[in-house]
Amino acid sequence: MSESPLHIGFDAKRLFLNNSGLGNYARTVVRGLARAFPSHHYHLYTPDLGDRPDCQVFQQGAPFEVHTPPRTMPGTLWRTMGITNALVRDEVHLYHGLSNELPIGIHKGTIKTLATVHDLIYRHYPAHYSRMDRVIYNGKTKYASENADLVIAISECTRADILDAYDVPEERVVVAYQSCDPMFYQEVGSEEGKSIRARNALPKEYLLYVGSVNERKNLLGLVKAIELLPESLRLPLVVVGHGGSYLRKVNRYLTSRNLTKVVYFRPGIASEYLPAIYQGATVFCYPSLYEGFGIPILEALASGVPVLTSNRSSMPEAGGPGSCYVEPEEPESIASGLQKVLEDTAFRQDMVRQGREHADKFTLEKTTRGLWGYYQEVLSR
Repeated sequence: MSESPLHIGFDAKRLFLNNSGLGNYARTVVRGLARAFPSHHYHLYTPDLGDRPDCQVFQQGAPFEVHTPPRTMPGTLWRTMGITNALVRDEVHLYHGLSNELPIGIHKGTIKTLATVHDLIYRHYPAHYSRMDRVIYNGKTKYASENADLVIAISECTRADILDAYDVPEERVVVAYQSCDPMFYQEVGSEEGKSIRARNALPKEYLLYVGSVNERKNLLGLVKAIELLPESLRLPLVVVGHGGSYLRKVNRYLTSRNLTKVVYFRPGIASEYLPAIYQGATVFCYPSLYEGFGIPILEALASGVPVLTSNRSSMPEAGGPGSCYVEPEEPESIASGLQKVLEDTAFRQDMVRQGREHADKFTLEKTTRGLWGYYQEVLSR
C-alpha cells in the first residue's frame, strides 16, 4: 500500500441521521479510523446533515470532508447512483458502504469497495417487515454482498447468514466486530452518576433495557418475566428507547396487569448520560429474538454491568462467557435467569469480571486496527 495519504469514502447517511445501531456503528468506525490514522482523508457522503450535536466534529474540516447532493438531484437518487461519479471526482481510492449497501454501478469502475452487512433479520422474521421493505432490503444487501471486493460481517452469525443467502465466495466474507463508544469504558464518578440518575428521575435500584421498543426486541417477554419474580426481587425496569405500535401493546399489558409503576420509560435520555445509566443498573436485560450483533450488550459489559440476554443468533458472541443466557420466547426462562443473577452475589460479581474481560477484546483501538487490516488487504489486490 502506498504511503501517500489515502482518500477513503463512506456512505454517511446513517452517521448523520440515525440515532440507533447503524448510526452508532458508522460514527464509531469513522471516529476510530480518524483517531488511529489521522493522515488520511475521510470523505463522508450524505443526503442531509441533520442536527446531531455529536456530528459537529465531522463538519470541522480535516481529516473529514463532507459531501451532499447537488440541488438538481434528489438525495435518494444521488445516494443510490450519483455518488459513484462524486467518488471519481474526489479521487477516492476505497469506498466503504457502512450499512448493507453500495451505490449501483460502482463495481464497474476501479474504486475498491467494502460493504458492511449488519444482519439479514428480514429473512428470519419476514412478518416484522412490509413486503416492499423486504424487497428493498434484500435487493440492496444482495447487490452489496455479491459485488463488494470484501464483505464485512459484524458477527459470525451474520457471516453465516450472508453465505447461506447469496452467491458469495467464503473468502470474500470476513468478520470485523464493532466497538462501542469509548465513553462506556470510562467509570462515571459516584456523585456525577447519582446526579444524572436523579435528573432523569430513576429509581435507586433498577433493571435496564436499552434499545428500540419493537416486537423483535421482546420487551413484553421481559415484562412478563419480571411479573413472575418473587415480590422481593421485582426491581423496577428502566426502558431507554423509542417505539410505536409495539410500545402501545406493551403499555396496554402493563395497564391490564396493574404494572405501570414497575416500568420507567425514558426514551429521551441524552447519549452522554447513558454510561451513568448503565453503571447504575443492577442487571442489563436484552432478551431479543435476533440481532446482527447486539451493541447494547457490549455497552453494558464495558460499563461493568451483568448481562442477561438471549441464547440465540449473535448474542453469545457479544455477551461472551460471563453473561447469563435464556430462552427469549419463554418468560419462565428469563425469570429463572434473572432470579439467579439477582440472588447470587458471587455469581453476579463473576459476571462483571468476565464481562469486562470480554469487552476488552472489542475496544475501539482493536476493532479499528482489525478493520484497517482489511482495508489494506483490499487495496493491495
